Amino acid sequence: MARPMRACTKPGCREMADYTESYCSKHKGAAAKQYNEQVRFSKENKHIAAFYNSKEWKQVRNSFIYANPLCKRCLDEGAVTPAKIVHHI
Repeated sequence: MARPMRACTKPGCREMADYTESYCSKHKGAAAKQYNEQVRFSKENKHIAAFYNSKEWKQVRNSFIYANPLCKRCLDEGAVTPAKIVHHI
C-alpha cells in the first residue's frame, strides 16, 4: 500500500514529502543542519549533545531498539516499519 504524501513545509516549495516528514528530500537535510546548528549543538545545549553521544545512551538506545524493533508511531497508524530513532522513552 502506498503511503500518503504531504506538502513540504519549506516556504515556496511545491514538492511532496512523506507523511511522517515535514520537508521534502531536497529540504530535509538543510532543515536538519539548521536545527543542529541553532539548537542541538548550541552553547546552551552542549551537555545534552554530550549525553546523546555517550556510551551509556548508545547502549540504552540499542537495547530499546532490540526489544522494540518496530516503529511504535508507524504501528499506531497501521504501517510496519523498522524503528530508527528512540526518544521520549
